[in-house]
Amino acid sequence: MHSFDPNIASITGVPEAILFQHIRNKVKRAISQDKNIIDGKGWYFGSTSTLNVIFPYLHRVTIYRSLKNLENRGFIKIGNHNEKSYDKTMWFTIEDWYYPDQTSKQPKNLEGFEEWWNLYGKKRNRRLCEKLWSRIHIDATDTIIAHTKYYITDSPDPKYRKDPERYLKYKLWEDEGWKDIIEDFSNHPLSDAIQFVRAYAEKNGWEIRRQAIETESILFSDGGQFYQFDYSDRKLKKVA
Repeated sequence: MHSFDPNIASITGVPEAILFQHIRNKVKRAISQDKNIIDGKGWYFGSTSTLNVIFPYLHRVTIYRSLKNLENRGFIKIGNHNEKSYDKTMWFTIEDWYYPDQTSKQPKNLEGFEEWWNLYGKKRNRRLCEKLWSRIHIDATDTIIAHTKYYITDSPDPKYRKDPERYLKYKLWEDEGWKDIIEDFSNHPLSDAIQFVRAYAEKNGWEIRRQAIETESILFSDGGQFYQFDYSDRKLKKVA
């Protein structure tokens, strides 16, 4: 009887989830037997023909496409570790974020997860998100919460936010640009946003250094730091 993780199936599709579970089990066995260890990871090798024998209800073309989909979505890595150059047997391992190492046997570090989960507001694939969260260093929690507060303000409708597992998997909070945003006026018409940003600058004693029609921006300065308001995204940001 073949099994799979329904959370992964909901993201990739059932054939992909079945193949992923098979590869994951083989990688775990390789680790336990200390076989096919390359660059510190366990690998499993096979071909679409071999997998078709194991899963006769999956066409070889479906198997190939599903493997590529798993690779493109960041669930597995596909390599060639064959001794002979003409040997095209594929090798598979699991990506770092889902790697079945010894730490998976330890209690999960979910400190801060519940706060983030409720804050993010798009509640999908919790089990997968918990697994991703448990691999994040605890020191990053405050940064993640701060970025999420910015992100949900920038994307107030949950249906337009990235799925939560993608947010965690791709570590969106590591994009340093969001930290330079001083004020966000994107919810206002441009004419109102320009008035608001001018009032904000006046209140803080900033001077207008340049208002460029061609670049659709206004540059302010407080005597040491520069700030720019762009018409396109209607955000006031620190600039070098």
